Amino acid sequence: MISTNTLLEKSQKNKHNPCQNGKVKAGERLWAIGFLFGCSNMWDLGLLILLFVAFYFVLFDFQASRRKFHFFHKKIGFGKLKSLLKIYHNYFIFGQVLLDKVVVMAGIDTGFTYDVENRGNQKTFSEMDRGGMLISAHAGNWELAGHFLNGRFKGDKKANILMLDAEHSSIKDLLDNETSKDKINIIPLKEDGSHIFQIHKVLTNKEIICTHGDRHMEGIKTVKANFMGEPALFPAGPFFLAKRFKVPYVYFFAARKKYKKYKFYYSPVRESDTSLEEIVQHFANDLEQFVREYPEQWFNFHDFWKMPAS
Repeated sequence: MISTNTLLEKSQKNKHNPCQNGKVKAGERLWAIGFLFGCSNMWDLGLLILLFVAFYFVLFDFQASRRKFHFFHKKIGFGKLKSLLKIYHNYFIFGQVLLDKVVVMAGIDTGFTYDVENRGNQKTFSEMDRGGMLISAHAGNWELAGHFLNGRFKGDKKANILMLDAEHSSIKDLLDNETSKDKINIIPLKEDGSHIFQIHKVLTNKEIICTHGDRHMEGIKTVKANFMGEPALFPAGPFFLAKRFKVPYVYFFAARKKYKKYKFYYSPVRESDTSLEEIVQHFANDLEQFVREYPEQWFNFHDFWKMPAS
């Protein structure tokens, strides 16, 4: 059993609210657009409006756009003009993904179709008689994994998505709607650490936790791994949970291929009996492979390779 005091102490270190910075405020505004048009069945109109919204962010979120330019130009190797165009493309796809996310969570029948690469890995993970971790990134539309996998797990267990409390609050009315019940379970990440007890209950009930593995925030423990040719810091939390509860894990990514079409990628099912550093490096390798194939679908707007001052 995890020490309650230890968990709460770790949580108190994360008092910094990531929703106070510009990049997440931008996400909140796009969430609002997704909520408005998704739950009002004006999804196509929302996509049209995103053409202009994305342009707004390119012009007025200068710091994020500058970081994206560096990523496309220096890390991916695009020319300067193509890198500028990719910044716009990145914001536009980000908005599309958020719209897709909202309508799926609302239980609206939109005719989404999915292709699954490594279907054998997905089948192995969904049929195991244990709890597990489905770890993804701010890339593509990872929340669709929970929707897709619900009903495919052995027994009655469900996927449970960890979500920032601010994001959860912004769509709570939608999630409480009758049409969305039993579709997906959200565990909001609370500053008081109470979400830890829900995570513990879910994993001991042999259910699945879906979470991000690529966003570290001020005050939390991190693990260094090589990513796209440089050392980068990854949050220890998701990978520590897999080790602490001795549950298997899968790395998952969902690429938006075209209108209402996604492709899912599953890593092999791995046991959490190796070092934390090795687990994180596996994730960094899989994320890099996805990001190089779909660079405009990695929704990272901060300096990912920044190291703390020594």
